[in-house]
Amino acid sequence: MPDTHATAGSPGLTARSPDGWRKAAGWVARAGAVLLPLTFSWVTFDQFVLPRVALARLLVACLLALWLGQALHTGRLSFRRTPLDVPLLAVTASAALSTLLAVNRDVAVFGVYLRDEGLLTICTYALLFWLVAQSLTGRDDVRALVWCLLASAYVVALAATFQSLLAGRLAGGVETAQTFGGWVRASGTFGNPILLGTYLAMVLPLAVEEAVAPGSAVRRALAANVVAVVVVALLLTFSRAAWLGAGAGVALALAPRLRRSAAGRRAALGAVLAVLALAAAGAAGAGPPVLATALARAASLATPFQGSGGTRLAIWRDTPGLVAARPLVGWGPDTFGLVYPAFRTGPGPAGVVDKAHSDLLQVAATQGLIGAAASMWVLVALAAAFWRGRRAPGAFALLGAVVAYELNVQVEFAWVPMTAPFWIVAASATAAWAEPAPTAAGIVAVPLGRFGRVPVGVACLLPLAIVALLAGRPFLADACSLQGLLAQGRGETPAARAWLGRARLLAPEEATYAAEVGDLALDVRPDGRPGPGADWASARTAYLDAVRLGTEQPVVYDRLAMADRELGRLAEADEAARTARRLSGGA
Repeated sequence: MPDTHATAGSPGLTARSPDGWRKAAGWVARAGAVLLPLTFSWVTFDQFVLPRVALARLLVACLLALWLGQALHTGRLSFRRTPLDVPLLAVTASAALSTLLAVNRDVAVFGVYLRDEGLLTICTYALLFWLVAQSLTGRDDVRALVWCLLASAYVVALAATFQSLLAGRLAGGVETAQTFGGWVRASGTFGNPILLGTYLAMVLPLAVEEAVAPGSAVRRALAANVVAVVVVALLLTFSRAAWLGAGAGVALALAPRLRRSAAGRRAALGAVLAVLALAAAGAAGAGPPVLATALARAASLATPFQGSGGTRLAIWRDTPGLVAARPLVGWGPDTFGLVYPAFRTGPGPAGVVDKAHSDLLQVAATQGLIGAAASMWVLVALAAAFWRGRRAPGAFALLGAVVAYELNVQVEFAWVPMTAPFWIVAASATAAWAEPAPTAAGIVAVPLGRFGRVPVGVACLLPLAIVALLAGRPFLADACSLQGLLAQGRGETPAARAWLGRARLLAPEEATYAAEVGDLALDVRPDGRPGPGADWASARTAYLDAVRLGTEQPVVYDRLAMADRELGRLAEADEAARTARRLSGGA
């Protein structure tokens, strides 16, 4: 993706030499591309999602501060328009409207624990895309950002491969969230094989493009190494949707070369024959045992609605009724788990169902048809941007990355670990697809004037406050929660009470911490039964607080029912017990 040099004075992406502020923003974006997939935490209970939420918000704050700093330095607030400006504004406006009218505003704003897909995260995605797009000054920047993604993917895939293979073969061959056919599914720093599969499927077309694009032999060899490691890790996720998404993405990445090059067609044919040979070896039992397991997993695509596919089908069957009950604005971001139990129409998945397992259905349920239309607008705008820039170097590979991600989330859901990197990829794609020297209409510059610099200078400090409030605070609260749970496990009740009190003080909106305070008041034993020191009244108050804040966990209602019975509140106990059964999929 070579940079195109514009003539002096010509407006556009490549017409202006990037100053120190923009260069710094570019390096921050690259750091985010490397760190987001690698980040996890040992000091919080939520090891995989919350740390990435905090990092994504930190990236947004840093990029915003640098953009405002550049405006202060140059005396004008300038930005480059992108194809997604208005569609993403529509998505965030829809999320804000549905939050205002949500069934539970705490959940709608902050999201549920371990998901964190509330309004704040939706705004984080939009800002991350927009600010990364502003940091890209040309196609060389895009390529550098892509290589940062590939470097991170290489480390993630290598770690996940070792994690899966070193775990060895387990007894039994059932399908679970973490195992298949006796193998531990690769999850690595994502903690979830489906998340890892989606991420690897998204980056694989980019790696393939770099491996076959003209250039230095060293660069192609490095990219081929990334391809090999990512393919192995992708295989070990045993994620069928990820395999299909990766296949579609790679096909798109190679399409232009296959059309123009006989050598490319021969190489593609050779790759297909190699895959068929491996499949035949696996079927004959001549290859590694894991290959036979992967082949069995692939064969299950012939029966897509059995196993986990059947679970999705049951949820998809019931979700239209949920959408129809609030068709325009939905129930509020991330509130699916609170309302879905009331719309079950028959036998379905047991346990908590907190996502529609289809991103479009999820948005329709939580943000209504207005939000679904805005989300479709984003996809149409991406497709239109690709079509305009389809002749740019690497354009089809970037489209392949977008398609691979979208194919996965339409049978799953958006989630920070892979969705935050997706928006970095989307920013790279729109920058690569842009005209080398767009017209002046593509650049907006607002002079600050004598009195405009002061508010902008003050605003440069605001992102630091945003980090402290929206990123550092939840992270510290979860660290305190973990320490409280550890102290409770050691029988150190006063210390546990102090730690959980800090968690509640730092994140008063979090229902999970309120429920943990209730468990501590009940003196809950490892088997789930209350201990001899149970304080029923305090426990009831804490559980009611968790209910008010929007818990979807049946155990909270079960324990609330126990507390109500002990306190003589029999009617309320029966209602809490019914809610617990409803949330867990019972009658």
